[in-house]
Amino acid sequence: APRGALVIGGERILRHDPAASAPGVARLQAGVIGRLTECEADWCRLETDSYGGWLKRDEFWGVYPGEAME
Repeated sequence: APRGALVIGGERILRHDPAASAPGVARLQAGVIGRLTECEADWCRLETDSYGGWLKRDEFWGVYPGEAME
């Protein structure tokens, strides 16, 4: 089953690719819940009902620091 994630700390930019320079896909407000599909390095892929993209690990709650997910 997919893991859940909770956006924390304020508005976050969901990125097209796992890089701070990647174009934004959506702005997510704190409290948005999504599904984690994978993590690599400092980024994890999050899917909501409307959007999918990448967030930095410190922008949501749902994985341990450094935890690998495939």
